[in-house]
Amino acid sequence: MKNKDFNKLLLLIPAGLILVGSIVFLYSRPGSGDDRICQENVAKLQKLENADIAQTEQQLQNLKKSEEDDSLRNMDSSTVLDDVQIRQAFAGSVILGDSITNSIVEYGYLDTDVVVAKLGLSVAGADEQIATAISLNPSHVFMAFGSNDLEIYGADSSGFVADYKKQIVKIQEALPDIPIYINCILPITDAAIEATPDLAYYSQYNEGLISLCQEMGCTFIDNSAIVEGSSEDLYEPDGEHVIQDYYPKWLTHMAQAAGLQTGLVILLVIYLTALYSSDNARNIPMDQIAQSMEKDQAIIALNKETRADLKRYYQTEERDIDGFFFYKASSPMAVEEICIMKAKDRAQAQILLENAQAHLSSQKNVFEGYGTDQMALLNNAAVGKKGNYVYYMCGADAHSWQHAFLSLI
Repeated sequence: MKNKDFNKLLLLIPAGLILVGSIVFLYSRPGSGDDRICQENVAKLQKLENADIAQTEQQLQNLKKSEEDDSLRNMDSSTVLDDVQIRQAFAGSVILGDSITNSIVEYGYLDTDVVVAKLGLSVAGADEQIATAISLNPSHVFMAFGSNDLEIYGADSSGFVADYKKQIVKIQEALPDIPIYINCILPITDAAIEATPDLAYYSQYNEGLISLCQEMGCTFIDNSAIVEGSSEDLYEPDGEHVIQDYYPKWLTHMAQAAGLQTGLVILLVIYLTALYSSDNARNIPMDQIAQSMEKDQAIIALNKETRADLKRYYQTEERDIDGFFFYKASSPMAVEEICIMKAKDRAQAQILLENAQAHLSSQKNVFEGYGTDQMALLNNAAVGKKGNYVYYMCGADAHSWQHAFLSLI
């Protein structure tokens, strides 16, 4: 009896943790902006406290979907990607589909190097498009079939799902590590269903696609809330296709579902460009630079060079500059080397840079023709100037050293 009570207690612990964690999430997540909704969600969670674990997990999933639907319904210009961000987000991806997908190209959001679609295309007839998608070697694959298939398969949703599975298998066999995302079939208006009764099976098809995604390890993307919760009618007169205003919201939702980066990539590119192209540098003492760079084991494994070596390789006297940091491989047959010199002014820095470039040319002349491994390292060496600092870096980690050094100044 005691064991049974203890087992019940163990079952309640995960449910309690789910409850507490979810409450913390709902109260702490940024940008919620609506305390009333938050409180309502907390109240829903509190009702789950005495439920069994399976029921609790299912209801939490339902709550999560409800929040996602609310987010889709409330999309505005501040949350929808603009044209440039859409292109950046989907660079390297592929979107497969029919006429609804093809309109992404027609409206100018993406080009045919990303969108592989055709008017009137069914999933079973998409062999050529699947082959094209595979040949593009994409980072992500999005699929959006079904609107034409409803009239082909009718009530036979299992036949539709079976053919969809065949196409997914082709992609997974050719691109085993690439994630696949399956878009839902959008809801169809009552008027359209009245005109073409087979369109009424779209919900059954979607249920089949959800199960298929679970079986195949794909991600199902439900876009229904975009059209159902919109303040404007996003449908074309046929009640099946959608107008242009739908597409930025759909593309944004797909990008979010796949975790495609946009703004972060832009910021990173801007940062790296500024880091490597700007000639301004902070005035950091050489002993501080040395202390930081010597944390790298690959550097201190080299031989620490003297002022005599500085003069020998870089034609520079220690007394004429504000300091130097110099490590070099001890073997004359090795080219691994890192030297950082701090000039007294920009004019002297330019001279030091010319000396470093001359040293690299000299090394290449020595090893050209027989030192294959050495030449590979020399051809990938980093030599440059930033502010009053000049650097020469050669080795397998040369560009990591360069990044570490430039980040310091």
